[in-house]
Amino acid sequence: MAGEYQVAQKAVEQAMEEANASTKMSEDAMCLALFSELVGRMAKTNSKQQMTDLLHFQLESLGNDEHVITRGC
Repeated sequence: MAGEYQVAQKAVEQAMEEANASTKMSEDAMCLALFSELVGRMAKTNSKQQMTDLLHFQLESLGNDEHVITRGC
């Protein structure tokens, strides 16, 4: 797994732990906040069609444990 995915997993885990530790936050709200921030950030460098394609791919891939990362292969 690429280092980016390991960093992302740690960031999400930390956010979920913080949400669970606070009586003013929930996991569902934290997931939505993380998703919204990421979509907004990605929209700066990707078209709506690219975003739609990526989201569709991710939904189709649910349940797969491994992400295939290729760089210049």
